[in-house]
Amino acid sequence: MRDYEKALDLNPGHVRAWINKGITLRELGEYNEAVENFETALFFGKLENNILAEKGRTYHLWGEWNAAIADYNRVLKNLSTRAYATDRQNMRLRLQTENWLNELLLPMHPEWKIDE
Repeated sequence: MRDYEKALDLNPGHVRAWINKGITLRELGEYNEAVENFETALFFGKLENNILAEKGRTYHLWGEWNAAIADYNRVLKNLSTRAYATDRQNMRLRLQTENWLNELLLPMHPEWKIDE
């Protein structure tokens, strides 16, 4: 965590450091602080879809499902344009976001298991 804080002290506009710090905070269960980091990262206007996807995942794991769905849908709407359709990195982000959204909307229950 100190490395991110040092990087951000040296360059407060380092968006990737804000994102990575947010992900780390989320992994530590510090959901509110993670969301605050993602909100700060959004301020700089770069990597918006990546930030929204990670913020949505944080809300998802936190149990704030409406906020998660809103962020996931915003990413998917942004990535549905033709400009993003052929970009491999954005295609991966779209698939990841769709998977997270499906995980939230279609949770697996043992009684729903399909017999083979």
